[in-house]
Amino acid sequence: MTERVRLGDLISLQRGTSYKGALVGSPGIPLLGLGTINRNGGFRRENVRQYGGDSPEKISARAGDIYVSLKDVTHAADLLGAAARVPDDIPFGRLTQDTVRVDLKSDAVDKGYLYAALLAPDYRRYCRVRGTGTTNLDLSREDFYAFTVRLPSLMEQRAISEVLSALDDKIAANINVERLVADLLEKESASRWFDLEVSQSDLVLATDYFDIGVSSGDWGTVRGQAFMEMKNVPESGFGMTTWVERESATGPRFVNGDTLVARITPCLENRKTGFVDFLADGESAAGSTELVVVRSKQPLAPPMSYLFAVSDAFRSYAIRHMSGTSGRQRVAAKDLRQFPMPKPDLGWLSEFGLRSIALFEQSRSLRQEASTLTQMRDTLLPALISGTLRVRDAEKAVEEVL
Repeated sequence: MTERVRLGDLISLQRGTSYKGALVGSPGIPLLGLGTINRNGGFRRENVRQYGGDSPEKISARAGDIYVSLKDVTHAADLLGAAARVPDDIPFGRLTQDTVRVDLKSDAVDKGYLYAALLAPDYRRYCRVRGTGTTNLDLSREDFYAFTVRLPSLMEQRAISEVLSALDDKIAANINVERLVADLLEKESASRWFDLEVSQSDLVLATDYFDIGVSSGDWGTVRGQAFMEMKNVPESGFGMTTWVERESATGPRFVNGDTLVARITPCLENRKTGFVDFLADGESAAGSTELVVVRSKQPLAPPMSYLFAVSDAFRSYAIRHMSGTSGRQRVAAKDLRQFPMPKPDLGWLSEFGLRSIALFEQSRSLRQEASTLTQMRDTLLPALISGTLRVRDAEKAVEEVL
């Protein structure tokens, strides 16, 4: 029987330190704080912020390093003990006072295997029941060190890590394609339309080309109880892959081809914007009242609504037109409709629209594949870590889908 070993016998922890808030957003190095760790583990790229201050080696993490949250600001405890790994394209980052770097002190454990063990359900359950505190939850170092992991041979550990890494690499590659597609299309649409400098006589209103804040009329059969909460709207990329199931008598309705834009601070400033492409023909869904629906008018291609909504010109205008009390400012749909913009080159617009449709569809297919691979990884991981699934069987299953 494979032995179980205390984490404290395998690793040590190095906590980060507080930082100067005024330097956040300045050119520098990435901050590896709580926001960069997904609930229940994994790296959260869209929340990475740059920091213009120093980062001594002692409180830094390099590509491939594991870092952990030993606290949670909610009592759900989904972030308590959650681990992330610095991706290969971030060579250097700075820990904060809320995160700790995991340093190996034993050659009996493989780093990739250890990271997988920190994502496994039994570890996550262990962390949830050991949180202490009233406002925030904390996980003590002693409790973290006391968790035991199954420790097979190094050869088996590395084989398990390689199987899971193959899936992770493919998932990351698919997600990266969507980001690249969005970035390329955003830059072209901005330079060819939204950010052009033209005379007053060549300006039109946004409402001439887009329906903004469309009514919640009859948009077709409601898809069960699907509801898009603000937290499910992305801050980078355009795909929305998760939602909740609940009935809603209020809030905007939307269909495929619509774009959802946050209208409240700080979500608007954080660029929360998503393109709807997960519904079936004739279906509609509902969303938070703090979301505005933007829809391309004929003959514009549906993706133009997203590219319009994320353009710097439109976003700057929307932020300037927010009103309300501090911390609860919103922009009204009626103000967004009055956004002045250049008349488009109709020849370019037609050709670009066809390209954007094709590339958005390709991205959707890759996102669906990534979702399927994620489900597979989440199924294989606990079985491999617990030893109930042989590595060779997992390797065969992965080879069939990659």
